This record gives sequence, C-alpha cells and structure tokens, in this order.
Amino acid sequence: MMQIIGTNFTEVSAKKNKLEGKEIQLGPVQNNVKIEDVFMRPLNVGSIDEAMVFNYLFTSKYTLEKPKDENLGEINILGEIVIIDDKKKMKDTLAAWKKDKKLDEAIMADLLSVALGNAQIEAISMSRKIMLPSPIPLPQFPRGEQPKKAQ
Repeated sequence: MMQIIGTNFTEVSAKKNKLEGKEIQLGPVQNNVKIEDVFMRPLNVGSIDEAMVFNYLFTSKYTLEKPKDENLGEINILGEIVIIDDKKKMKDTLAAWKKDKKLDEAIMADLLSVALGNAQIEAISMSRKIMLPSPIPLPQFPRGEQPKKAQ
C-alpha cells in the first residue's frame, strides 16, 4: 500500500504584472496541477532502501477579460511527493511513467489531491503577499445575516 512519507516545495514564485493606467476586468483564475517527473531516490530508513518521488507543478494564472491577451499575474509552485510502496509496485509505476508518462488512476488521484491541498494553501498565502485575489474562492459570510449564537 502506497504511503506518503514526505512532501515539500522546491520552488515557489509569484508575479503581479503592472497594468497602470489601463482599465482591467479580471477573468477566471486558471488553476492547474500536473505531475512533471517520477524517479527513485535512495533512502536509508530501516529495511527501506528506496522511495519514489513525484515532482509536480501547480500554477495559478490570473486571466483578464480586459485588456485581452494580458494577465494580472501568475503563481507557480514546484513540489515533490515522496512515497514508499512494495518494490514491485514502485518498479512497475516507474516503468509505466517512463514508457508513456502515465500513472494508474488511483495513484494519480491520491497524488494530485495531496499536491492540490499543499499548493493551494501556499498559493493563497503568496497571492496575499503580492496583492492578487485568492486563487480559489474563500468562504464568505452572507450579507444581511446575523451570526447564529453557539449553543
């Protein structure tokens, strides 16, 4: 059974473009995450001598409706997810990746969920630092409603 033993970011960048003097209208924020590479890494923990590393790229692009063909900014996060599993499963997964850059759907879903969870939190933090809107909608209290008292 696949076990995630570590995650980290290897590179984080955020850029806000200067659009001074232009009328702007923000379009949708386009978020994407994809696996970029898969490889084995030596590991010396008890009886485990190798781990599998999945490198991913998360991007948030702030598209504009006005002016067309320009964007307000971009956030890029490179990260890695380190897993251990049965040696044969890891070997088969790596072989499949090297052959056609594809992963088993269940593994891909688990990896992308972890990548999204980690990267979206970092992207929200980065967006605030450079005064871009949050890349994902944040919960808001509805206008005109009073908070309910705790019971």
